[in-house]
Amino acid sequence: MRDVVILDYRLHKNIKKAIINIYDFLHNDCTSGKYDYSVFQNLISSSISSDNSEIRMIIPFLIKLGVINHENIIKGGSRIREIIVNDSLFTLEGICFISFLKIELKSDDLSEEQQLIVRRIYAKFGVILFNYLLVSDDEIYRDLYSF
Repeated sequence: MRDVVILDYRLHKNIKKAIINIYDFLHNDCTSGKYDYSVFQNLISSSISSDNSEIRMIIPFLIKLGVINHENIIKGGSRIREIIVNDSLFTLEGICFISFLKIELKSDDLSEEQQLIVRRIYAKFGVILFNYLLVSDDEIYRDLYSF
């Protein structure tokens, strides 16, 4: 049961939906290429009916989580300047996580036993993705880990 508690800081349902919408748009509707980051943000926010501030928060977090491939990000200092949209934009772990989010959002229709399995899988993803946070530039995640 301990592994269910590991990821009890669960993502809010709206954030999960936004992540799925971003993935679906980039995977299915966005033209491959290199985008100025502010243009990219505007493109996504207008395409998925999300506000720019949500996109500004989610995209960097997905990069830190290892969902978006950091090699597709061009930075100037600590800021994201450009993003390369192509088949390698999302990592394998990221694709698996987003595919799981699509299932997890529908878990209310499952039995209690099935919901427990979904929570355990979610916790496992939490451990996998937290490892990416540990190696990110933000010391707060390493401090949280040592705490």
